Amino acid sequence: MRWELDTTVSVTEPMAADPQQQAVMDLVSGHNLVVGLAGSGKTTTLIASVAQRLREGVSPSEVLVLTYGKSAVRDFREELAGHAQSTVLPYIGTFHGLAYSIVMGAAALGAETQAQELPRLLSGAEEDARIRDLIAGLLSDAQGPGALIQWPEWLRSAATTHSFAHEVRTVIARLKELNQSGSDLIELGQKCKRPEWVVAGRIASNDAEVMALENVLDYNSLLLAAIALAPESPVVSRISHIYIDEYQEVGPLHRQLLAVLAQRASVLVAVGNPHESVFGFRGSETDMSSGFYVEFPRATSHELTGAWRFGREIATAATAPFDRDRQALVGYGNFPIDVGAVSINKYASRNSRAAFVAEDIYTAHMAEGVPWKSMVVIGRARSDIPLITRALNRAGVPVVVATDEIALKDEPAVHVLLGLVSLAAQPEQASAAVVADLLTGPIGGLDASEMRRVGRALRSVQPGVNSSQLVRDLIVGENSRDLLAQITLREGPNLGELCTRVKAIAGLVAQLRTDIATHGSVPDILWTAWSGGSNHPHGWPQRLQAAALSHSGSAHHDLDSVMALFDTAARFSERSDAGIENFLTQMKYQSVPAEPVSARALRAEAVQVMTVHQSKGREWDRVWIVGLEEGIWPNLVARGSLLNAEEISVGEVTSGTNPIALLREERNLFYVAATRARESLTLTCIDQGSEGGDQPSRFIHDVQSFQITARTVTGYPKNRSSWAGLAADVRETLADPQASAGLKARAGELLSRMGPSVGPHSWWGLAEITQSQRPVRKTHTPLHMSGSSLDSLLECPLKWFLDREVKAQVSRGSATAFGSIVHAIAEYVAKGELDQNPEQIQRLISDSWQALAYEAHWQSDSDLAQAYKAAELFLDYHNLTPRVFVAAEGRYQASLTVTTPSGKPEKIDLSGILDRVETDESGRLVAIDFKNVKSPPTKAAIVQNGQLGVYQLLLRDHQVVELDDEGEDPPFGAALVQLRVEASQPKVQRQEAINFDNSPTWIEVKLGEAAEIIRSETFVPQVNPSCRYCSYTLVCPTQSSDIFSRVLIDESGIDDDAIT
Repeated sequence: MRWELDTTVSVTEPMAADPQQQAVMDLVSGHNLVVGLAGSGKTTTLIASVAQRLREGVSPSEVLVLTYGKSAVRDFREELAGHAQSTVLPYIGTFHGLAYSIVMGAAALGAETQAQELPRLLSGAEEDARIRDLIAGLLSDAQGPGALIQWPEWLRSAATTHSFAHEVRTVIARLKELNQSGSDLIELGQKCKRPEWVVAGRIASNDAEVMALENVLDYNSLLLAAIALAPESPVVSRISHIYIDEYQEVGPLHRQLLAVLAQRASVLVAVGNPHESVFGFRGSETDMSSGFYVEFPRATSHELTGAWRFGREIATAATAPFDRDRQALVGYGNFPIDVGAVSINKYASRNSRAAFVAEDIYTAHMAEGVPWKSMVVIGRARSDIPLITRALNRAGVPVVVATDEIALKDEPAVHVLLGLVSLAAQPEQASAAVVADLLTGPIGGLDASEMRRVGRALRSVQPGVNSSQLVRDLIVGENSRDLLAQITLREGPNLGELCTRVKAIAGLVAQLRTDIATHGSVPDILWTAWSGGSNHPHGWPQRLQAAALSHSGSAHHDLDSVMALFDTAARFSERSDAGIENFLTQMKYQSVPAEPVSARALRAEAVQVMTVHQSKGREWDRVWIVGLEEGIWPNLVARGSLLNAEEISVGEVTSGTNPIALLREERNLFYVAATRARESLTLTCIDQGSEGGDQPSRFIHDVQSFQITARTVTGYPKNRSSWAGLAADVRETLADPQASAGLKARAGELLSRMGPSVGPHSWWGLAEITQSQRPVRKTHTPLHMSGSSLDSLLECPLKWFLDREVKAQVSRGSATAFGSIVHAIAEYVAKGELDQNPEQIQRLISDSWQALAYEAHWQSDSDLAQAYKAAELFLDYHNLTPRVFVAAEGRYQASLTVTTPSGKPEKIDLSGILDRVETDESGRLVAIDFKNVKSPPTKAAIVQNGQLGVYQLLLRDHQVVELDDEGEDPPFGAALVQLRVEASQPKVQRQEAINFDNSPTWIEVKLGEAAEIIRSETFVPQVNPSCRYCSYTLVCPTQSSDIFSRVLIDESGIDDDAIT
């Protein structure tokens, strides 16, 4: 066999340029700035310009092309190869890539003459880790450089956090952008009385010294070094033609390097669009033109205004937010390809939106033939992605999520390997769950039934011990070998090959423990874990290889991430011999994506889901945009930080970010997302009405102002396009009591033809009711209960179970925070720790309010006004109540025995925190509970309000630290004080004192009923007024017939044999 290099290139037809594009392609001299709108062919024109120069005889070595990212570099290179009809291409890369070549070229020459090592470039993840280590060292340094740092007390407590290290890294990057040193920041901090900057400046100075000693560079240091070396660099000495794509993403240091490069060049062409700048957090340009003319004052400007990607309607929607506020957005001059439609869909919830988007995408592919990879869902932030991804998976849509923001340690394959090595390094800390994850993961490969078989085998040799603990001991326990020998001897024939596999995993862990104990190198230990070594191969690498060769995108990605891990381990070993424990610690705290993995291309034939930033520079036939809710997009909440790096300037403090700049950023993001579409753009938002809840973004209203109408979509899709959706539709017909016998027979016939996967064995409604072997509450210990849980349990046992035991309750977010703030004011005023100054109280509430995560500003403003009013009503109550204040926010406990309705005694432990305790004129105690609900309970409901009744019990048997011993008389009742009412005075709802001499009292009867519900586990739903606001209506048989209506199915009409 003989290998030959294939030098054939797929030829691309010459570009049919419009006059503006041709003018740019003909540029052969001077400094030129080309401003082009999205879809105007900026990159295509630049590619055609380079190709034309090459065809005219310009040597590839004289041409330099720079763009903003690795994926853009790859795409540019592939397109240029077709246009240039040449196998030799010019240098096409990023600014950092070019800087690396310049610095390494100069370092290599120096190393040859001085026998020096080449500097090493740190990845972003390594930068975070090393800065954190540096700060920790300075904090503990009592005599060295750390002793010179005067830490403010408020800053010292934050200094050990990962967030602080990340902020310090941001400050250091900012200083290098401004060509400032740590000493400059110290001087600025002292001048402006910013002690945090003085601290950050000293850390920056130490960082610079350590980097020099370690011979390492971060990305900004790399650019600074390249700027200094470029004039004499052989790497760029022959460059005469420079082409820059996406110039709006160029930062200050990039501009300085470009200015040095352009001194020798005969032509510089930079193309961009300031309204497509989405990487402002990396220092890119928001005012592209002014930055260019500062460096190149005699530059010539050009425009590209033709829309070659989409038509007039998409262009109108994309630019609508700019037009409303009269921003200087150059209009599209012509539409050579006037195609594309815009839709606006409004939904009642995020779940329904996700379901309908998935259904629309599935239908587009199945009914219209749109390729999966020609469709994309774009979200404002990463939080938009999981829900959409799950809905697509449920609908049977192949989906790939852009994951370029995942830290290396969080990559799935890397997580598995690090987990195995961590388990071997610290076996005493390995829990049973960690061992189970190892055995059921890709290395162990056991499924749930096999795990149960192993557990049964272990219990047969050691009865009475929990199987999970035995499985743990089998892998990492001191008696691991004995357990293996026992089950092999006793259960070997029954377990067969399974016993061999478990034994191999235990042997691999033992081998790793030996390698770690003998101080094996980090790469060698990782290789043993990855391959299984010569004695314990587990086959995972081979399975990934086979899947990758079968075009599995996830397998490709897993292999990429494993290679990145070994590359990181090799760099770690090169600079130290700190051992595997230190390597694991470093990996644990890395929070920045590892570049070798994050820059990969999406390979799969699938719908893509990504953020706006990830969609940059790409286009699809059909685009769905999610997250267009007011307060979310645009998000105008100030991005404050501890060190405020954005306020650092040369010798002065700048204003940092402001609402106008934030709105400009948000408009740019919308513009970029909308202009990714070629044929169809669908804007989606949540509209939950005017009374609270999510509202459509102002950008939606901007688009609607151009006569693009919105459609309100209700309910959930039927998903008839998918196999599962069709099966559900047919089942619904079988369950419909109104359907005719003939229709049911036809439905049954169709269901039988769909195969066994949709048969009755998979129907939830026909399954037997199961009961857990483990009780909800331990049978031999008292039941614990609070006042609020008692009312919740008796009102609806099912909701109580889902809230308290399943932990499925929806976070109340701002509502909970509202109550916490008002309660805190009430406590501090009552205790005399806060003056009754309304202005001071309002100021405290306002300061606290800034931390609340409201998605809509109007809702935040409305609740803030209500919080001010609630505080006023509390002050009125505090000053006008005839009773005497005794204690606030005291913790109370009591124990009692009650009788259940079935006659059984049940011991109950009660506990609660009482907002306030008062005494009347006779010295009797009264429990007060402040409420901030909009709909107070009725007068009749107060009579036997369980929470107040429990409070009276607690006062009867009080055991509280803060309460004096003087209140010995029986309690005098309890009251709710409503502070969120539309009234001039607080509403006091009093409950009369309980006569505990007449036992059992009504509260003891209620506790007995609650105890029986828990012990019998009869968590049935109860219809009550709160059903209107319940989060579980979809799974509640009193509200929905979708899941639990077993009686509707006529089983006699189903031929089980035909279906299964």
